[in-house]
Amino acid sequence: MFNFNLSVKIYRSIVYMVRTFIFTISLLLILSGIPHRLLALDDYSLVQISYTQGLSNSAVLSLYRDDQGVMWFGTYDGLNGYNGKKMEVFRTDVPLGKPLLNNSIYDIDAADNNHLWISTLVGVNRFSLKKRQVVGTYQVFKEEFQLFSNRKGDTWVVDKGHIYYYSSQKDSFVEAAPNKLQSIDKNLYLVDGQGALWQFLQKTSQICCYQIRPDGGLATEVTSLHSKAIIFTFSQGGLLNFVDEDYDLFLYDLEKRRKIYIRNIGMLIEQYGKLKGIVSFHDDIILGFEQNGLIKLDAITHYKESVIDNSFRIFSIYKDPVQDIIWVGTDGQGVFAYSSKKEMAVQLMFSQLQNKITRQVRSIYTDTLENLWFGTKGDGLVKVEKYQDNIRNGLDWQNITVYFPGKKARLMNYECPLSEFQVFGIAASRYKNGFWLGSAENPALSFYDYLRDMIYPVKGDISMIQKVHQIYEENDSILWMTTSGTGLCRVLVKYLPDGTFEATHVKQFAFKEGKKDINDFFPMYVEGDSVMWLGSRGMGLIRFNFHTEAYKVYLLGGKDKFAINDILAICPDNNRLYLGTVSGLVQLEFDQRNNPVVFCIGKEQGFLNDMIHGILKDENGFLWLSTNKGLVKYNPTNHAFHTFYYTNGLQIGEFSDDAFYQCAQTGDLFFGGTDGILFLEKERMNKVENQSSISFYGLEIGGGTCQLL
Repeated sequence: MFNFNLSVKIYRSIVYMVRTFIFTISLLLILSGIPHRLLALDDYSLVQISYTQGLSNSAVLSLYRDDQGVMWFGTYDGLNGYNGKKMEVFRTDVPLGKPLLNNSIYDIDAADNNHLWISTLVGVNRFSLKKRQVVGTYQVFKEEFQLFSNRKGDTWVVDKGHIYYYSSQKDSFVEAAPNKLQSIDKNLYLVDGQGALWQFLQKTSQICCYQIRPDGGLATEVTSLHSKAIIFTFSQGGLLNFVDEDYDLFLYDLEKRRKIYIRNIGMLIEQYGKLKGIVSFHDDIILGFEQNGLIKLDAITHYKESVIDNSFRIFSIYKDPVQDIIWVGTDGQGVFAYSSKKEMAVQLMFSQLQNKITRQVRSIYTDTLENLWFGTKGDGLVKVEKYQDNIRNGLDWQNITVYFPGKKARLMNYECPLSEFQVFGIAASRYKNGFWLGSAENPALSFYDYLRDMIYPVKGDISMIQKVHQIYEENDSILWMTTSGTGLCRVLVKYLPDGTFEATHVKQFAFKEGKKDINDFFPMYVEGDSVMWLGSRGMGLIRFNFHTEAYKVYLLGGKDKFAINDILAICPDNNRLYLGTVSGLVQLEFDQRNNPVVFCIGKEQGFLNDMIHGILKDENGFLWLSTNKGLVKYNPTNHAFHTFYYTNGLQIGEFSDDAFYQCAQTGDLFFGGTDGILFLEKERMNKVENQSSISFYGLEIGGGTCQLL
C-alpha cells in the first residue's frame, strides 16, 4: 500500500541539446525513498522549459498551441511564444503596435482569422499571429471576467453581471444575456465545436446553452447531460471531463454525446486538494492538482491512481492537440512537458557510438545475413552485424565496421579522416555478390564486394557524374542513376578479371520544361520493365520510358503551390503515387484523359512540418512519413494522421533525405536522421493506431449502464 505521507525528494539533473526548430532534453531522475513500482513518472519523458530557453517568468499561468506548432506561455510577467528553438517575449514595454494591457497573462485562447485572445486582469487583447503584435484592446467587462472560445475562434466572455459574444463584423463584444449564474468559475463553462457556450448551473443538473443565430439573435436552451449537479469540468479537443457532486468522474464525448464513468475521486481530492485540470492521455486520465502536481489514473488497472510527480504547484495544464504531450504551467519552475516513454521503434543513436559517427544518415540497407548497412553524409558506410540482436542487447563495437573505398576499420579503432565519403544510395546487385553505392563525388559510384569485404570504386571515366542518389540495375551491364546536378545517367559497366567494375560508357539524359533544363533528381521509381518515374528538385515529376527515351513532365502545382514540384520521395500505391515534397504530401492519380489529379496535405491540415523526406507503406496500408519534425503515420483511406515527435520513446526528431528503407526479409521500416537510425517492427507498428487517445469502456444512458460490444 502506498504511503502518501512518505517524504519525497526528487532531484533533477538536465542536459540540454538544441537543434533547429526542435528541442530535446535528456533528464536524469534520482528518486530517493519511493518504491519504483508506485511511481508513474517512470512511464514518461520530461522536458523542462525555463529561463534557460528564455522564458520571461517561471510562473506560467496559461498555455496554448497555435496551428503553426508554436507553444504560447502566459506568464506572470509577459507573453512567450516558443517554437522549440527561439523564445519570443511580448510585454507592455515592447513597442510593437498596441501594447499589452498587462504583463500578467491569465489566459490564452483561440481567436478567429489567425489571432489569439490574451486575457489579463484589466481586459483582453487581440494578438495577431501573423504580425506578432497586439491589434485590438477590449475593456468593456467588469473587473472580474473569463473568456472562452473554441479552436475556430467562436468567443464568449462572462463577467458577474453579463454574458457577451464577440462579433467579428463589429470587432467588438456584444452583450448577449444576463449572467444567471452570477459566477465566473472557469471550470463551469465551455464553448463547443458549433460555437455554443455551455453554462453548468450550480447545485442543479442543468446546463444553459447560448447560441448566436444566423440573424444575429440569441438562442437559449436549457438541457442536461447528467442526473446530478456538475461541480467541475475540463474540456479540450471535443472531450469533456467532469466531476459531479458525489465526486464521480466521467468522460463525455461532445460530438457523439456519449458518457463514460471513470471512477470516484473524492478521496483523491480530499488528499491532494483543489483540482486544476483533467486531461485524457492515451487510455489514461491525468489529474492536475493545484498544490500537488500530477496523478495518473491507469486504464489498465481500472483507473487505479499513481503519482507522476507531486513536487510542484500547477497553474495550468494543456493536452497538445497534435503531439502526445501534456504541457504543465507551474508556479516557479516554468513549463513541464510530459510524453509517453512507450517505445514504438528500435533506435541506434550516434550517442551510443561514442559520437565516432556524427554525420547524418543518408541511406539504409539490410541484407539476408541480417546486417544493417547505413550510409552517412561524410562518415562513410557503416555495417552493424546481426543488427537486431546487437542493438537490443547492447552494442558490441567489435560487430560494427566503418568502410571507405579501399579501407575499413572496426568502430573502436575508427578515427574520422580528413576526407569525406558521403553515401546517398545503396542498391543490391542481382548479378554479383554485393551492392552498388552512390555517393557525392570521387568516387560517385562504387561497389561493395561481400567476398573481399571491401568497397571498390568503379573504374573508367565517370568524372561527369556527381551526387548519385538512387541506382537501378537494369541488367548485368546497365545501371541507371538519379543525380543532383548531372540529371539521369545511364552507365554501361563491365566486370573485370580482378573482381572490380569499369564504366565503359556514360550517357546523360537531358530533360526540359519549356526553356528550363531539369537535371536535379533525388527519387526514382521503376514501374514494370520500361518506365521510370523521376522526382525532380523543383520541376515536378517526369515519366520516362527508358526503352524509347520518350518522356513527359508533370508540373503538379501552380504559383500558389509550386513548392510541391520539389520532390524528395516517391511511393507507389495501386494506381496512384504518393510524393514527399518540401511542401507536404501529394497524392497523385490520373483521370481517364491521363491528366494528373492532385491532393495535398501539409501544415495547413495539421502536419508539424511540410518537408517529407521519406514515405514507406506498411502491411496494413498506412503510410509512414519522415519529416523535419518527427514521423507521421498517415491513413490514405480517410486522410487521418498522427505525428510522433519526441513521443512514444522516439529520440530522433529530424530526419534526412534518401534515408528510408523497407526490409525485404522482415517488412520492418527504417528511417535515418541527424542523430541516428530507427526501425519500426511490424508488431510495434500494428500497436500504433490512428485513433483518438481514448477508449470507451462503458456507456450510460438514462442513468443505466450498457455494455459496449
